[in-house]
Amino acid sequence: MSSNVPVDLPGSAAPRPEKRRAHRAVGEHAVDHARSSFPGPTVTGVSMLIGPPLALVASLIGAPAYHAMGADFVAGMVEHARAFEVAIQLSLASMILLIIAVIGMASMICVTRPRWGRVAGVVTMIGLLGPLTFQSVYWAASHLVDTAAHRAAAAVLIDESQVIPRTVMNVSGPAIILGFVLLAIASAKSGVLPRTPAVLLGLTALIPFGFISGHLVISAIGFAAATVALVPLGVSQLRRP
Repeated sequence: MSSNVPVDLPGSAAPRPEKRRAHRAVGEHAVDHARSSFPGPTVTGVSMLIGPPLALVASLIGAPAYHAMGADFVAGMVEHARAFEVAIQLSLASMILLIIAVIGMASMICVTRPRWGRVAGVVTMIGLLGPLTFQSVYWAASHLVDTAAHRAAAAVLIDESQVIPRTVMNVSGPAIILGFVLLAIASAKSGVLPRTPAVLLGLTALIPFGFISGHLVISAIGFAAATVALVPLGVSQLRRP
């Protein structure tokens, strides 16, 4: 007499669970994703809400002190000492928040476009590690301005850190440009952002040009575009149940 009850044989593969299909909330462009996904909607939302505006403010405050060449930069640090100290602290905090925001956005993109999300997220994070590294160098240099000899050493430190063969972190400039362009395309393809905010996100690629040229206003334009693109998305993440 045969039995209709299925028997799990040793070594047999367990039935694969049905894949959860990503869905879009009615009237919203942001793709819904599991609340347990890293770093989660609350952390992502806070980072998107605070990170880009903080970077914008930091670049505007630090613009008078910043110069592309080390000696001029050190002179700017001395002339605008208080403003530079505030700017560098805000900038360091903003880069950390931006990295977290990018991780969250990449996680959202990966729901429907996993390859795009992974590549765009990794490249953009590599890019943002550059400003984080160089701003640490600038902070150290700002504490070497008490004597003429120390100022000369600080200028050499800044100049040497920006020579391409000297440190691997100089790949961050091209990585920021490529990363934010890829992130913009991926966010539009996946439905995480509508087309216009996605284009604005792509303009964040202007960040390195401000640092290279010595005119932080150019970087401020990139941070302003990121603010317009990411703040509404951050708010929507915080409003999720």
